[in-house]
Amino acid sequence: MGTKAIEKVLIKACEALGLVPLSRIFVTDDFPEGNVASDCMVIHVKQPQRGDYFYRGFVEVNFVTPDEEGRAKHERLEEAESILIRAFKYDTVGEWEGDTYRYGLYSYQTLAEPDAGYHYVNARLTFEILNI
Repeated sequence: MGTKAIEKVLIKACEALGLVPLSRIFVTDDFPEGNVASDCMVIHVKQPQRGDYFYRGFVEVNFVTPDEEGRAKHERLEEAESILIRAFKYDTVGEWEGDTYRYGLYSYQTLAEPDAGYHYVNARLTFEILNI
């Protein structure tokens, strides 16, 4: 299971959250340049490292919302954070083309990109792929 397969698993999971439509879920390579015009999600898959039983790595799922008149949309960020925490709080186990995987919430925070005019909720997930 490679990083592109991990992206596909997480895109499907993020679509099910209903925060944004599928057309507004991006991975690192295809995030549009310039200012963010509407809510979107961005998935960053970090390189998994081999362990005794699992390949382990991190995936960052970011809910991005543009600022309104130079200010964060606090209610929308709070709503998104709550949805992300509930969705990823417990480990999710699945299978992809014969590989068993598990992912779950590691940490979360709300951050700002003032120069780009948006705030975002960053949910950092552990992602493990069974190695035996």
